[in-house]
Amino acid sequence: IHSTNLDLVTDTDFVIASDDAKALKNAEKNLKEAKVKAIAQTEEIQSLFSALDEVSDQARQARLTLERQIRAKKQDIKSELIDDAIEEVHDYIASKPEIFSRLDNSKHLQRHHYEGVIKGKSTITSVQRSLNSLVQDVKGVIDSEYERVVKNFALIEAIPPNDRLLFQDLSYLITLPENELQLTIENRIVKLSEQNARNYAANVEKELNVIDNEYQ
Repeated sequence: IHSTNLDLVTDTDFVIASDDAKALKNAEKNLKEAKVKAIAQTEEIQSLFSALDEVSDQARQARLTLERQIRAKKQDIKSELIDDAIEEVHDYIASKPEIFSRLDNSKHLQRHHYEGVIKGKSTITSVQRSLNSLVQDVKGVIDSEYERVVKNFALIEAIPPNDRLLFQDLSYLITLPENELQLTIENRIVKLSEQNARNYAANVEKELNVIDNEYQ
């Protein structure tokens, strides 16, 4: 376009100019056709973009629904597994003799302990494995506590009947460490003996005063 010669003088200039005019006409025609094609393609692209947006939104909604379902279902399963673990520990406590099972063992059944051990676990298998491990650990603690209770109960049972009234708080005493229980037993019996001695001395003194008053 910029090289077109508009200063026509010779026949050659006119021939060249005619050829240039035809070329420009063809260019104009081609450009119009290209514009029509581009517009048509643009419409197709817009339709494609609209279709892609629609499908993308459908995929997003399906993904969100699926993710919510996954989270909810996993949470339900985790909750059920925790319930099962707590129930297993509860049944294990209940299987022990009454002297132990009637004690306050609620510390072994607190749900937050079981929830804490599975925190961060992403698979059901890892959750189950962690809960199984915790249950076994808790059972081991229960067995140790039961052995201590049995020993403590035997110590209390060995106390002379006359001193048994000092140990009415049996549920508390049998949970103490063995050395602490022995010290508690000794202290209470010593205090009872001292109290009995004081009472005996007071009664003797009272009787002596009575006798003295009678002689006077």
